Amino acid sequence: MTTTSPARSAAPRRGRGVAAGLTKARVVAAAERIIDDRGFDALSLRSVAAELGVSPAAIYNHVKDRSELVDAIADDFVAREMLADLPQGGDPVEFVREAARRIHRAGCRHPELLLAIVGHRPEVERTSQHLFGELIIENLLAAGASAQQAQLIYRAIISLATGAAVGYRNISRPSETTLAERKERQRAASDHPEAAQILHDMPELGDEAGYERQIDLALGALAWEDR
Repeated sequence: MTTTSPARSAAPRRGRGVAAGLTKARVVAAAERIIDDRGFDALSLRSVAAELGVSPAAIYNHVKDRSELVDAIADDFVAREMLADLPQGGDPVEFVREAARRIHRAGCRHPELLLAIVGHRPEVERTSQHLFGELIIENLLAAGASAQQAQLIYRAIISLATGAAVGYRNISRPSETTLAERKERQRAASDHPEAAQILHDMPELGDEAGYERQIDLALGALAWEDR
């Protein structure tokens, strides 16, 4: 008597546009790489699909459009670079300083990503971006800032970090000469030697000590009278 082996269940077939192993996290990571390498304008669902080696239809299984993808990028970037293990419950001024440091470091590591999310207003609520901003404002208020001062200092911190990111990106572009050579030529050719020397000796972009002094200036607004 012969027995027949039980029929092996057929593996479920993937629907059109579904790629094996593709997750939203992989989609977001690929999108971040595109922004890092080529800038925000290069980001599209098609470019992400090409980066991952899948069809564009596969991306739509994880994000419905470019706007939702940008929201996810902003949420992931802020959660990872700024919110992760951010100490809370201590001195509110030190909290603001640490938050500012994290924005600055994130911008120096990933200038294009920071520039892509500054001023971005997500379509969804309760994102990492919202939480991070709210925590900074909350700690500024706890440190004695008025609502107007908190707004001013918050924007100053973001602007300082964004400016550093722009400068760091631009100064890192390939050039035929070294940065030191260019700076020296500009100093030597100037008709304003004192000012030129100060510019020549300015700390390099990305210098944390210089950024800390800028934050000191921003936090000095805590002592101002409301106008």
